Amino acid sequence: MTGDLLLDGEVENATQMKSILDTLEYPYFVIAGNHDYIPANPENRREGFSYLTIDEFVKTFKGHGYDNAAEVRELLSSYAKPHLSTTYNYNVYQPRNPEASAYYRCVENHFKELERAWDDMYASRYGF
Repeated sequence: MTGDLLLDGEVENATQMKSILDTLEYPYFVIAGNHDYIPANPENRREGFSYLTIDEFVKTFKGHGYDNAAEVRELLSSYAKPHLSTTYNYNVYQPRNPEASAYYRCVENHFKELERAWDDMYASRYGF
């Protein structure tokens, strides 16, 4: 999960987000964004909320990327290597081709199965 999991670093939101992520069937790793800890500008702090420091955010998500960064980096790079067949020049516009992505192909290949299972497995929890 790449940053900004929370609105502005609220403890209440962090607790809820962690409980949701903990229901995933797969390991997850988080990276703090600038909205995941106490806002530097006091005007962005809302009354009635408690706020996390960056250290408290890291402690909240211990075991999900912060305590074993080298292992996480190796795990992620092992997943990414088979999909990185192109060298990108980020100074030049690259047209997007989402249909060529591994994610798109996965969804496309399994969409009918998800549709069949949705009502029994997910509708009560996520709706639709």
